Amino acid sequence: MYQKGLNERQHDPEAVYDWIKKNAENGVPDAQIDFGFMYQKGARVQQDYEKAFEWYKKAAESEHPKAQIVLGNMYKNGWGVQQDYEKAVEWYKKAAESGYPKAQVNLGYMYHEGEGCQQDYEKAFEWFKKAAERGDPKAQFALGVMYEKGN
Repeated sequence: MYQKGLNERQHDPEAVYDWIKKNAENGVPDAQIDFGFMYQKGARVQQDYEKAFEWYKKAAESEHPKAQIVLGNMYKNGWGVQQDYEKAVEWYKKAAESGYPKAQVNLGYMYHEGEGCQQDYEKAFEWFKKAAERGDPKAQFALGVMYEKGN
């Protein structure tokens, strides 16, 4: 329903903005992600990482894996929030456990590097493998590197 309404308004930027805002405020997770993205990039609104974070968090708390990985990225990079690798791992893990390959890759890198968690090549390998099996090229590359280096 949300996406259909968005597609119907695609030729009118003001209508798109109004549609996204209305649905985000009404608790539609996809709209909350879109609204967060608008604030993150400064699209039709003043760029504001803190507001972007707030909208992503609303969607992430409703168990939306795309929002969870974005929230993890924001914590990892300190965008709109104090940098916190442990919280990044927490959000990546939520999305990874739901089967989201990008989150599995990101979580694999966190374990590989020991950022926000104890360095653990076995866990890194497990998460890379899960994403690689779903066809993620970054995970496939990471697995290749781990095999090459004997990790």
